[in-house]
Amino acid sequence: MNLQHKGGVAIMLILLAGCGVSNQAHQTVISQLADAKHSLDKINSTLGLVANSDRDYESNLASLHTRLNDLKDKNAELTGQIAKLKAQEDFVFQSAGGKIDAKDFQGALEAYKEFIDKYPSSHRIATATNLIARLEQTLKTNRR
Repeated sequence: MNLQHKGGVAIMLILLAGCGVSNQAHQTVISQLADAKHSLDKINSTLGLVANSDRDYESNLASLHTRLNDLKDKNAELTGQIAKLKAQEDFVFQSAGGKIDAKDFQGALEAYKEFIDKYPSSHRIATATNLIARLEQTLKTNRR
């Protein structure tokens, strides 16, 4: 046997002999050590859950950042499409007005009606409706 092993055996023999501590005190210490080990195991388990929870939060945060960037890209795309649609709406409305300038009242009337059909939520609906009424009156007057 090597010296280190002999020392370990000697310590175990002293512990087994009780080293002058009563059995009740020995059992109390053993019970306290078992309770401390149980508490330590609970703390380690909780720390493991917290570490897993932190990883979950980090993963969720990364996922949310990715989703936010995707939504920003989609927002930019939709903003561009909205601008394009507004430009088209402006063009159609102004084209109908150009027909009035050219004295093509029937063409203007049809163009404004098409405008209302194509852009029913436009802020220019009231104006187009008033122009239609005036154009119908003008056409009626011109037919007489």
